[in-house]
Amino acid sequence: MMNPHHREAEQAVFDAERSLRNGDRASALAHLQRAALAEERALRLVGQGKPRTKGVLGVSAVSLAFRAENYEHGLRMAYNLLADEEIDPSARNQLRELADVLEAAIRKPIGGIGSTQSIDLVLMGRVIGKGVAPADIFSDYVQGIQNVIYRLAEHLEGSSLRKRGQPVSRIRDSFQALITEPVAGSFRFSIQLQGAAQLSLLPDLPTPIGVTAKLFEVIGTLDPIGQREWAISLQKAIPDASYREVILKILRNVIPDGIRISSTELSASIDGQLQKRVLHRGYVESIRRVLEAEAKPSPGPPEEIRGRLRAVHLDNNWLIVDLEDGEPRRCEIAREVYDDQIGPLLNREVRIRGYWDGHRRFNLLDVELETGNADIYPPVSR
Repeated sequence: MMNPHHREAEQAVFDAERSLRNGDRASALAHLQRAALAEERALRLVGQGKPRTKGVLGVSAVSLAFRAENYEHGLRMAYNLLADEEIDPSARNQLRELADVLEAAIRKPIGGIGSTQSIDLVLMGRVIGKGVAPADIFSDYVQGIQNVIYRLAEHLEGSSLRKRGQPVSRIRDSFQALITEPVAGSFRFSIQLQGAAQLSLLPDLPTPIGVTAKLFEVIGTLDPIGQREWAISLQKAIPDASYREVILKILRNVIPDGIRISSTELSASIDGQLQKRVLHRGYVESIRRVLEAEAKPSPGPPEEIRGRLRAVHLDNNWLIVDLEDGEPRRCEIAREVYDDQIGPLLNREVRIRGYWDGHRRFNLLDVELETGNADIYPPVSR
């Protein structure tokens, strides 16, 4: 039976998104605060022996507190969860990262002595054009870019592919993402990668500048306008097929939805040169083509289902989506789904590709955000 408080949190998030579309930021924040409290109550109902389920709900509750701009409560909740010995290692690492972000939001970050690299982001879209600054946009982009950065750092270091959990401490500590203050009156903000002070003592670790350069290279190879040989170009940028798959699926989560956000401009100074990339819905097709070209054949006739991702049970490899008609549908996870891929999709509208097996079970092969009839290319500024 679905936890009723989690269901309440899901509804509150839906209400918040509707308020944001209507330009009512105050109402959206109130709904998000209600969602965070409901998710916290849902967490209390999780019994013993379910460490990953408890971890997912805990991370969700703290993330919702951040989105509701209730930073101090979110930080206290994160610390309380970290004190719980039953929280699994993957969630524990995510909670530490959320605690860092919450502390940075409470007080202006103090510069460290390690190497740094800033990535500037400019968000453009219909909602933003109405003067709304939704907290969830910041949360989604910071978390998404951070996840891609971690994976790129692991790839450049030559680490084995991480299938579960968060990066090891040497990666996590060496690539801390800090949010700088947004420019007043705009939706331009920066993600600052703060290298650890001891980075020079770890010569095998890539630098924040090196990882940023690789990020911009990867985005450049996927440009849907400049060329069509995406798979070949990406193989040169990321030779390891497993890393290509996971990085593409995580990067796909931060592609603008074409509805609330039409495009996102990323810029950074790399080796004295200003580099710029503009992400828009056209990149979804590039990523889809590469993934389809390299995917293993489906064991059965492929089908798609759409709905809201309502629950994820990582311990038993299944998830539940509410279909468009409201019917809950359980999906077995038949192909690798990564924690940092699926986490940001919780309580969001998703598209699931899979197949039916002989036991009338729907088996998931891939999952991504559903954007409906979103614009594929952003409007051209004149």
